[in-house]
Amino acid sequence: MSAGLHSMTYGELPDERSFRKAFQREVGDRDYRISGPPAEQAGLAGSYDEDELWELVSSLTEAFNENADWEPSRNGEGLDPEEAGDWASSILSTLGFEWI
Repeated sequence: MSAGLHSMTYGELPDERSFRKAFQREVGDRDYRISGPPAEQAGLAGSYDEDELWELVSSLTEAFNENADWEPSRNGEGLDPEEAGDWASSILSTLGFEWI
């Protein structure tokens, strides 16, 4: 787990290099798993490698910042902008980034 959280403005995406370093520190060579009924309903459930998780968090953050619905690439209902931001924030917090 992270020694501490790196605080950022709500809706700010960390730079890709920092994200990848955090992924390697927290997840390593394994896949990042998202599971549970809410994730399944939204179309987020599954395993993500480093590249896939970067793309996911980037697309969720973009939807939040552009006040647009997020459409899943997997089966699911998608998310409204606020929900997309909540998911991005939750994922980022597990990697050591905090939206405030």
